[in-house]
Amino acid sequence: MKVNISPGFLKGEVVIPPSKSYTHRALICAALSKGRSTIKNVIFSEDVLATIDALKSIGTKFEIKEDSITIDGTEKIEASQALVDCNESGSTLRFMIPILCMSHQEFSITGKASLLKRPMSIYENIIKDLSGTYEPGNDSIRIRCDFIPKDYYIKGNVSSQFISGLLFILPTLDGDSRIIIEGDFESKNYVEMTIHMLNHFGIKVTLESNQILIKGNQSYKANDYYIECDYSQLALFAVAVY
Repeated sequence: MKVNISPGFLKGEVVIPPSKSYTHRALICAALSKGRSTIKNVIFSEDVLATIDALKSIGTKFEIKEDSITIDGTEKIEASQALVDCNESGSTLRFMIPILCMSHQEFSITGKASLLKRPMSIYENIIKDLSGTYEPGNDSIRIRCDFIPKDYYIKGNVSSQFISGLLFILPTLDGDSRIIIEGDFESKNYVEMTIHMLNHFGIKVTLESNQILIKGNQSYKANDYYIECDYSQLALFAVAVY
């Protein structure tokens, strides 16, 4: 079969879906805030639904509409479910572990088999250094840990999700902390995304080179947020018009 391909010009309109990365972060910050927040322009993907379900396990209440979600934040984190299912969402898994630890209760976290095979040694080492419990099994991980304000050292070539997970909780502790990135900071943009969202919900942290300075005794403040489009999905169409 022969196919003749002739150059042409693109025309029409395309709607770029909202960013899952921003959605995860906005949902978590709203859940940790005192009061009511509304997150708009949401696509309820499987990963986003996994984060919503995980946040329900700490007592967060949600009111879902067509493309928005209203969140009543929880003032006291409780691990109300013994087993929290993250489905296949790596963001949910790595963001929620430190948050669930703030309940000061033992919990187990699970997901699809492929999810539990992802590298988790960063949290395992931190939790064991804090004399906590981190026991991986075939179908779940059993965890209990009381995080404290201190210096946390994380290699720069690992997933930024570990850094973001710590950033969600360290500002709420009774004392100042630092996250020191060792080596090249490969996923800095995603950490900056987390810091942007923290700032929007009233949490201030400072990124200086390879250190993140985190003042303690801070509180999240309820706020609304409109999720912007996913620029990685926009890129193909943006380049094609030139």
